[in-house]
Amino acid sequence: MNVIWNLTRFCPWACRFCCMNALYCANASGPKSKEHLAIKRKELSFDEKMAAVRQFAETDFSVDFSGGDPLFFLEDLHVVQEATKLLPKERISVSTTGIEFGAEKVELLQHVDLAEFTLDTLPETENTWRPSGFHASSLAALELCSRHGVATQAVTTLYPLTMTEDNLTRVYEKLCAIGVTSWELLRFYPVGRACNQQHLEPSIDDYLRIMNFVRNFQGSTRIMFQHSLRMLEENESCMAGNRTLGILPDGQVVACAWALDGCAQPAHEYLSLGHVPTEHIAEIAAAAMQKDAFRLGVHGYRCAHCGLRSK
Repeated sequence: MNVIWNLTRFCPWACRFCCMNALYCANASGPKSKEHLAIKRKELSFDEKMAAVRQFAETDFSVDFSGGDPLFFLEDLHVVQEATKLLPKERISVSTTGIEFGAEKVELLQHVDLAEFTLDTLPETENTWRPSGFHASSLAALELCSRHGVATQAVTTLYPLTMTEDNLTRVYEKLCAIGVTSWELLRFYPVGRACNQQHLEPSIDDYLRIMNFVRNFQGSTRIMFQHSLRMLEENESCMAGNRTLGILPDGQVVACAWALDGCAQPAHEYLSLGHVPTEHIAEIAAAAMQKDAFRLGVHGYRCAHCGLRSK
């Protein structure tokens, strides 16, 4: 089972279409406003996060620490550090941002299987959907990590601005030049803060066209396509609940980490499966695989969320 664990909703960036509707926080010491403090209290405590990490140590599950930014707050960085002590390296990945990136974070990421950063466009390309400095920060972190032997992955979300042949070619050439291990193209979903941005969602034909274009690239950086993109080619089945799970910042376990509403809650009631650490992640996963909605996924079933956008 592969689990995407969003440790926190807080992030030092305020992207206009964040799938988690992440809450902007400029200070790594934590949120200051009363509103943000109230939201922070709804997230798992440090001790609860540590208890959930220990549950993973009792399974063979893989975990991708994400957010928000899972390395922005010191307590979350310590949670990931604890995971590297309890889990094999090959079962841990981290999806983070390039903010305040230095030796401590590089050293930590040397103990995980993959470090992932978002790079939709190169820094010199005007991109109003990402904050100023976002891509320069990601690119600098990718280069620093690659130089220090960290296996790195850049991810690019596909929407009209990024789906030009020129942009994708330039991004790929840059990734090869700085030694990035892999590049994954992601499907755009109007979820989280993007709930009202349906106009950015490409057509299936556009997705398939650009996937075929990118497959012709030749270079050292491995090219990958998100599972939900491969589903569009009719040769993949939904993994929600049977091969993948998500954990939200409040500890809620969900069948799909992408099927969220504007408040970063499950878009469909049946996707909510339980809570960690009050329930063991292994028991939640076992129960999910007994549900018809997810058990049938192995045989080609598509959930209501993804399926509606795949037909």
